[in-house]
Amino acid sequence: MNRISHFRFSRSQRSGIFFLVVCIVVLQGVLWSGLLDRPEAEDPSSDPIAERVNAYVDSLKSVENNKVYAPLPFNPNYMSDHKGYRFGMTPEEIDRLFAFRAKGRFVTDAGEFQRVTGVHDSVLNKMSPFFNFPRFPGRSVRETSGIVKEDLNFATASSLVRVYGIGPVLAERIVAYRNRLGGFQVADQLEEVYGVNEDVLSELWRHFKLDDPEPFIKLDINTAGLNELAEVPYVSRSLASKIVAYRSVHQRLDSLEELTKFHNLSEKDLARIKLYLRVE
Repeated sequence: MNRISHFRFSRSQRSGIFFLVVCIVVLQGVLWSGLLDRPEAEDPSSDPIAERVNAYVDSLKSVENNKVYAPLPFNPNYMSDHKGYRFGMTPEEIDRLFAFRAKGRFVTDAGEFQRVTGVHDSVLNKMSPFFNFPRFPGRSVRETSGIVKEDLNFATASSLVRVYGIGPVLAERIVAYRNRLGGFQVADQLEEVYGVNEDVLSELWRHFKLDDPEPFIKLDINTAGLNELAEVPYVSRSLASKIVAYRSVHQRLDSLEELTKFHNLSEKDLARIKLYLRVE
């Protein structure tokens, strides 16, 4: 039996195949010649736009590296410990300033600042150009230095209004808050009065002082009743209820620090409460 081959092509088919092969070879040659003759990639750094961008970035880095700490003018009476460290003050020098301020006193010039803190002349020379002590119209430190200061716990509203920056409303507010506390125990309590800002404080302490207050009769936290506790400054009704509930379970509190176990109190809040409560 005769078999038919499937690979037989006619003359026209063979011519077509040959033409297709020739086209493929020619196309491959064109492509390869294009790849071989392609110019090398240009260096991006030679681009003038890229050069300008790189120069600008380098200039920003240079400015950042050469940046020098340049603070704004500030009142050293309210200086933070961080700012003191930036100028080169030691922790002991900063603590002396804070202790001086805790007495309700203010430094009024660079010389007094150095006497209080004990900073070296080199540190003072760096700091003093930025000192900004409050000055009030028509008044100066020299004019008020000879004033006999009155005890703030005995001051009346009429005497407070003589301080620049304190009007009748603020004066009455200060007296009312003082009466609510049973007298200011520490100078910082005055800062809790709404409307008393940094400038008012600075001027007020030039006319008033806070002598050692009479000892406040502290309540025993383990025996005081709910209503008694709720009347204590800085103790809310909610905290008073928690204290009574805690005592009913644990019988007593061994220290005032235990308050932080069941109520969210900051160190400052706890320090305030310690002025009015005790543990027997």
